[in-house]
Amino acid sequence: MRRRSRRALAGIAAAAVLAGCANGEPARSTNTSATTSTTAAAADLALLAENLLRLHPDPLHHVTRAELDARTIDDPTDPDRLLVAAMRLANLGIGEGHGGVYPWAQQSLQAWPLHLYDFDDGLHVVGGIGAPVGARLVAVGETPVEEVVEAVRPLVPHDNEWTVRSRLPGYLVFPAVLRGLGIDATTLTWELPTGEMTTEAPPATVPSGELAELLGLFQAQVPPTLPYDRDRLFWSERRGDLLYVRWNQVQRADGDTTLAELATAMVDDVTAGAVTRVVIDARHNPGGEIGAATPLVLAVTEIERARPGTVRFLVGRGTFSAASNVIARLAHELNVTVVGEPTGGNQRSYADPRRIDLPASGIVAFVNTRLYDSGDASWGPVQPDIVVAPTRSGDPALDAASH
Repeated sequence: MRRRSRRALAGIAAAAVLAGCANGEPARSTNTSATTSTTAAAADLALLAENLLRLHPDPLHHVTRAELDARTIDDPTDPDRLLVAAMRLANLGIGEGHGGVYPWAQQSLQAWPLHLYDFDDGLHVVGGIGAPVGARLVAVGETPVEEVVEAVRPLVPHDNEWTVRSRLPGYLVFPAVLRGLGIDATTLTWELPTGEMTTEAPPATVPSGELAELLGLFQAQVPPTLPYDRDRLFWSERRGDLLYVRWNQVQRADGDTTLAELATAMVDDVTAGAVTRVVIDARHNPGGEIGAATPLVLAVTEIERARPGTVRFLVGRGTFSAASNVIARLAHELNVTVVGEPTGGNQRSYADPRRIDLPASGIVAFVNTRLYDSGDASWGPVQPDIVVAPTRSGDPALDAASH
């Protein structure tokens, strides 16, 4: 119970930056089995468009007004099509990874309990129930998975392409999303780890909240990553002359341990010569309270000014929001070495989303309200100095960062 409570409190604290001004009230129930009237569906889309234009500082920064208006023309009475229409409408393009309509934020939706991950060789199961770990998704119904991915892509809120790669697999396990796109979701075809091909009915669905728990989504905006130990927000350990620091959230404290204490110990170890390399692993860090990172920023700055090249950051598509902002700044100002794949968070992006409840359908949407700049202030991710893609076995990125 203590573990669950601490994680819940950490998620609430993370809202200061990760989800900004989104309020914490429970989502209104979405009755996806009922038919929404034509007028009510149109009203919901119009309300969402109105809030995008009213609340967002610059909603047309990557989409034209004509494109936005065209997304409100659809007038579906089918709840699945309305959900997809709202997702498409709310996706304003690059730099919008904190806003949008997320399937796991819709309380009444059901999902297959599968954790899929987008490796370079395809979408593979890395957790859950319904297919063995390592199985590769080949088709949904009669539709090849590549076509399904392209159909889903316009629905996924993102800062950049790496946010899409982190989130899109999670959309594929919601039958309502697939049905709303006109995709038959009655069977799934897998290539098993043995190489055998099999087509079978999907597993029984679970509530969206259970999928969110499986993926580690303590907030709607968290980009899913590979499975990891979520028990601690941050920790460190010596591995010979290497100090490995796991930084899973931008928070001031983890139980009785503070980030300031961890940062002080890190400086002491380097100063004393006990370690010659510090690897800070932020691949699972979706952000949090940006001011909480100050002790770590100061420690890295002190170490790098005294011994340039000592610190390396491990990043990936799950590095987002406050975490990517902090690393962008350090990479830009100190030339700290970054290893892994590009971050899911941009160096320029909109955040502090406000929650919008659409009254007829109950769909929950988020609209960004503030622009954040960091690093070189580009509409792009933090690019690694040493590019290493994740693999289904081993940890080549950590190996590369350690040497």
